[in-house]
Amino acid sequence: MILFRAGLRTLRIILLCTTCMMSLASIAQRPTCYVPCDSVLFWDATDRAVIAPSLVYATDDRTVYVLHYINSYARVSLPCGISFSIDQLVSTREGLKLRILDVAPRESAVSLCIREPHQPYTLYLNGHETDFPIQNGYISIRRTWYPQDEVWIDLQQ
Repeated sequence: MILFRAGLRTLRIILLCTTCMMSLASIAQRPTCYVPCDSVLFWDATDRAVIAPSLVYATDDRTVYVLHYINSYARVSLPCGISFSIDQLVSTREGLKLRILDVAPRESAVSLCIREPHQPYTLYLNGHETDFPIQNGYISIRRTWYPQDEVWIDLQQ
């Protein structure tokens, strides 16, 4: 029974990796790299914590891709010299909240591409309802980011 559960967990992680690679292949025009996360935590079917540290975010020169709706925190350093932190919180009632922290240099323009939900949603930026273009299945937010900026995707039931 223990081997069966371990096998299921491994299969889930392999499927998660495959999904990430397929989603990146459909959007990336140049090579991307994964961002190692300081903490990633989600629960498997047996209520055990599973950690998949490099499957949540990917980057290219001036874009960060949010691949999965999983509680996580990461420090991102882009090849163009911009760095910041992302604090991502996911709730079944509230949806997805992303907070941008520690932007350096301050007021840097970066694209944040968030996988578009498959259900109806409302997008908020710093508490104001807004709309951004959808490109290849991702909500594409290109703007100058400031510390404490917050993106919230309200998933409607």
